[in-house]
Amino acid sequence: MIDTKPGFLYSLPKMKIIFTLMFLLLSAATSLASDLSSAYVFPNPCRTGNSVMNFANIAATCTIKIFTPAGELVKNISITSGTGQTTWDLKNDGGENAVPGLYFYLIKSATDSKIGKLVILK
Repeated sequence: MIDTKPGFLYSLPKMKIIFTLMFLLLSAATSLASDLSSAYVFPNPCRTGNSVMNFANIAATCTIKIFTPAGELVKNISITSGTGQTTWDLKNDGGENAVPGLYFYLIKSATDSKIGKLVILK
């Protein structure tokens, strides 16, 4: 097949490869959106001078809850149309800076959940 623009020649095998790659990329994005096993936080530990902690490999639609070791909710982050990554500004739901220490996070999507630890240092 020849495109109307000069210099562009597309053969059927090349187009099949392009469509196959597009399908694989869309399939990978779909599986990332439902599987939280590879989700992680960085930098971890984080110093109070850093402005954010990043959550990566998360679902496009999920919630992240951050708790103290005593089980008190510090921050609730809702993601409704994400890109697989979000940030926490190290502030609680009241807008105050989180104190240095150990925290637990719960990432929950429609089909999976993951619990982990994160640390904020002075």
